[in-house]
Amino acid sequence: MKIKISISWYQTNKTTRSMKHISVEIFLAVFTVAVCFTNGMAATEIESKENCPSYLQDDTTIPCWSLGSKCYCFSNNDVKDKVYNWTQADEICKAANMTLLSIETEQEDMLIYSQSETHPELADYPYSYWTSGSYSQIGYKRWEWATNEPFQPFEYTNWIPGQPSDNNPPNNQPGNCVFLSFYTDYASGYWFPYSCSYATYKRFICESLD
Repeated sequence: MKIKISISWYQTNKTTRSMKHISVEIFLAVFTVAVCFTNGMAATEIESKENCPSYLQDDTTIPCWSLGSKCYCFSNNDVKDKVYNWTQADEICKAANMTLLSIETEQEDMLIYSQSETHPELADYPYSYWTSGSYSQIGYKRWEWATNEPFQPFEYTNWIPGQPSDNNPPNNQPGNCVFLSFYTDYASGYWFPYSCSYATYKRFICESLD
């Protein structure tokens, strides 16, 4: 009887250990597949150029990334003859069938900011980036995203504290546009109002059309 119990216990224990071993193998296999699938999705979302125009992909000074459901192209050169005022930046984006960046939600704002963290070259001092933000040119007296008409007023904002201002200097007036910065003191990606004609150290960000 003791021998039979021992054999029975051994067989049961062996079966249990085998089942545990199989369970571990299954877990590891599922985990591996899940990790690969997740990484694959991340790579597709971050690195894919599917929504990006070849017009700008061919320009190494304006790298493009698919982020979320859109393509974003960041001018990141530091050549002095490749800085732009707002109008020049707007024309380059339109030539690629894109528009200057419109930051319509906090989520999109963080998406752009996160890209600057992933690619430190985008945050080089003292460069900053034009967006499509512009003070109304036709009498609405408002800040709006000057992409496709009808232009839309700002609903979400991330102005640097104290801006825009009606004095010292007055920024709430036609002829002023919005740029953002990622470097040093402005690492949060704050928005700044400034003359649209200003070009010194100005880059730009284009985004694909909806």
